[in-house]
Amino acid sequence: MNPVRFFAKEFTKVKYKYLNNSIIENVDTVLFNEILEQFLDNGWEKIYEYDAFDAWIDFGKVKIRKGKTVLVFEWDNYMEGVIKGNKNEIEKVAKQYCLQLSSVPSYINEST
Repeated sequence: MNPVRFFAKEFTKVKYKYLNNSIIENVDTVLFNEILEQFLDNGWEKIYEYDAFDAWIDFGKVKIRKGKTVLVFEWDNYMEGVIKGNKNEIEKVAKQYCLQLSSVPSYINEST
């Protein structure tokens, strides 16, 4: 394995563990939008939204915050929805919507 890639993967593992983060990947687009809307309706504040020419066509990203907790919602044509952030909040989402969560992104476990 390329040493740069190896260290990047190891750094990501440490970062997720140190920040107490989790991730949910491959969320269907309709459900992804529903979950994001639910957070916004429950008092979460949108602090960033990707707004380039391809926004929500090829890629979309929203960061939301409530207090000191920040969640990131990303969407693209390939992976569909990804939700990442505070482990406790991600666990609640996974449980409520019967989704699979992980302690690191799926590419970390790929062999190449």
